[in-house]
Amino acid sequence: LKSKYQDEFKQAFAEAFETLDSKQKTLLKLHVIDNLTIDQLGSLHNVHRTSAARWLREARQTLAKRTKSVLTQKLRVKPEELESIMRLIRSRIDLSVRVLAGGTDPE
Repeated sequence: LKSKYQDEFKQAFAEAFETLDSKQKTLLKLHVIDNLTIDQLGSLHNVHRTSAARWLREARQTLAKRTKSVLTQKLRVKPEELESIMRLIRSRIDLSVRVLAGGTDPE
């Protein structure tokens, strides 16, 4: 699935990432690119770590949901295949954020 849908995933992920609000994008970048911990994110935003963790979880969920939506519109696959693609997406969110933010894909 990874090689079959790699280009579609990258495009869908990029489109979905662009729909996030600036706070969500920043949280993901700070966590993934700058390796800030939940505690550091909370401190940076003057909130308890629980709030920072919730914000980060929601940003990831929103990104996955929107990526799935874009893929659903573009691909014509069986529901079980789409779920397999989504498992792959969830496992690659950090790497994909890193690539979008100007890093490189080690593969």
